[in-house]
Amino acid sequence: MLAENEANKAKAQMTAAMEKENDVQALAEYGRMLDRQENDRQREFEQRERRAQEFMNNLASKVIQKQQQRKNAEDEALAKYEYDREMRMRMEDERRQKREALEKQQMRDLLARQMAEKRERE
Repeated sequence: MLAENEANKAKAQMTAAMEKENDVQALAEYGRMLDRQENDRQREFEQRERRAQEFMNNLASKVIQKQQQRKNAEDEALAKYEYDREMRMRMEDERRQKREALEKQQMRDLLARQMAEKRERE
């Protein structure tokens, strides 16, 4: 009976040691699983941050692009306005010069007629 008790006691100690070893291994595996989950969470968080940053950069790029397009449109409109204004001024100058030339010619013609009339009277 004593031998049987000793054998049971040894078996119980061995079973306890094996359970303890199993518990240690289970805890180690649980720790590794928690580490993997934490790493997965960290990667997911970093990916979300990267996507959010890409989104913000994309929006900023679009805003800058639209501002540049508006600036280009304003520059083009200003250049067209200046060109049209210059063309109107040139056309006005040409009309004024033609009018002045016509008036000078009419004055010459009038003076020439008056001189011809004066010569005829003399």
